[in-house]
Amino acid sequence: MVPYLSFDAKSLLHLLSEDNHEFFKENNVNKYPVFYKNPDGGSAIDVASANNQIRSVNAMIHYIITYQNDYRFAHLFQTNLIELIQKEVHITPLLNSDVLNYTFDYDEWPGNSSDTTKLQAPYNGSIFKMRYKYPQVFKNHFKREVKESTKKINAKIRGQKYEEAK
Repeated sequence: MVPYLSFDAKSLLHLLSEDNHEFFKENNVNKYPVFYKNPDGGSAIDVASANNQIRSVNAMIHYIITYQNDYRFAHLFQTNLIELIQKEVHITPLLNSDVLNYTFDYDEWPGNSSDTTKLQAPYNGSIFKMRYKYPQVFKNHFKREVKESTKKINAKIRGQKYEEAK
């Protein structure tokens, strides 16, 4: 129903108003979300944006952040985020929400690195393959670590105590 109302700002703003807060809070929006992708790949946000209903889009984003604040709904902004920025939709709360921010927790690099210094490097590959790309992403750092490891191993082979140079 929401995709059909999205072109009418007054109806949509009334539907998403604070008066209906208790209804949205009581009902399971995770099981039955108000905003979703249609079979054609569009959403109510796309319809409202196409009709320049910026107030409607802002109300929808506010609703999504409040009630559907989960990374599972990030697909709603997969193709329209740049358009929303160009139309000056207020997306700062969306960028700071759990919809577009998710922490991947796994027990391999970079999740459990003992190096506490922050390093930044460009990476355009899949987040799921990043843990295998450490040597390519941080080439200099990796070469330095390999050199240190080699020195330690060689010192152990020779029976010498290895002392790190500070």
